[in-house]
Amino acid sequence: MIIIMACFWKGIQKSLVTNDFKIFYEYQDIKYVPKLVTLVQFLQEHNCKTDDISCNGELCSEKMLDENMEAIKEYNIKHIHQGYYCSTADPFLFLLSKLFNVNIYHNYNGHTIEYLNPNYVRSIYFRSNRSHFSYKKTVHTQNPS
Repeated sequence: MIIIMACFWKGIQKSLVTNDFKIFYEYQDIKYVPKLVTLVQFLQEHNCKTDDISCNGELCSEKMLDENMEAIKEYNIKHIHQGYYCSTADPFLFLLSKLFNVNIYHNYNGHTIEYLNPNYVRSIYFRSNRSHFSYKKTVHTQNPS
């Protein structure tokens, strides 16, 4: 029996919508959120410094920004189904917050880690424990009246 452990990537995939990708592919008719391998490739291709994203109220040091970029660059796509150890200051969650202008609230065993983007348009909630990561919900920002 084969057990596929791609819950981190599936959680991210479930949190995204087709409109998230239109800015990157403005002349293409985007009909679906990319499949897992394509999604990770997309993140690697759009890897950038996340210098305006705070984690629990603090901006990253230049060294951490560089290490995050390196971790994303070096991630082996062949390992998507072998599990992913999401860290408490995870490079991919920083990048998601940056690329898609979202705040991310990651509840790990009752402790919330906040990735805050000053230009956020919605907030995405994830939860995880030592063995599973999942998408919980999205809360859209209300336009001021």
